[in-house]
Amino acid sequence: MLTNHNNVVMIREHLGDLYLKQKQYDQGRDVFSSVLMTLERTVGPTNFKYQAVLKKLNSIPKPTSARTRSEESIIDEIDAVEAVTANATDRGTSPDKNSAYAAMIDLKIDIGVAHMHMKRFDEADEYLASALEALQSLFGDDNMQVATVQEYLGDLAMKQNNLQEAQNSYQRAALTIEDILGKENPRYTELLSKRKRIARKQKTKIEPKSHAVVATISIDFAHDFMAGIDQAIDR
Repeated sequence: MLTNHNNVVMIREHLGDLYLKQKQYDQGRDVFSSVLMTLERTVGPTNFKYQAVLKKLNSIPKPTSARTRSEESIIDEIDAVEAVTANATDRGTSPDKNSAYAAMIDLKIDIGVAHMHMKRFDEADEYLASALEALQSLFGDDNMQVATVQEYLGDLAMKQNNLQEAQNSYQRAALTIEDILGKENPRYTELLSKRKRIARKQKTKIEPKSHAVVATISIDFAHDFMAGIDQAIDR
């Protein structure tokens, strides 16, 4: 888990509160939605903090138009953090776990998941893959955040019906979670269920072809059998 995610969440939440006081509801909704995505990954939806932010989000009046600025707001935020990181790199400062670089990774995951929910799969893959690469460079493969992004990539592949790709992503995530938390952890159990659902879908895809082959063999056998009878009668 990123060490500075609590500070990032706190700052975002205060920003959302400020938007609400100014009755800038679209911006407040965007910020709280982003906070919830982060909290869902880091502490889970049953956590008191998640529930408190959810209550604030639900208290916001519904938008008058169908379009919100969720994607634009997150993109603006990630662009700002990337600019800070680029400046640090230009000055010869290496990004580490406590820098703006870590916050940028967190935001890339948020925007990747947002794109996935909006069915913008190419964009989702771009952000999630970038976040995964950055996390692996910081922590290696044996890390819960790495496993979380791998699971998101599995979800993304499933939405595109790329079953084998999804299976591979879920397997990598499951191995990491097994090493860190053990097989009894709910996260591992959920991944196991996802992998079983894929296996059933893959079996369903194969079976109709198998039946077709069996049917063809049966018809050929019937033809040969009838031909043999005809020959016997002729004799």
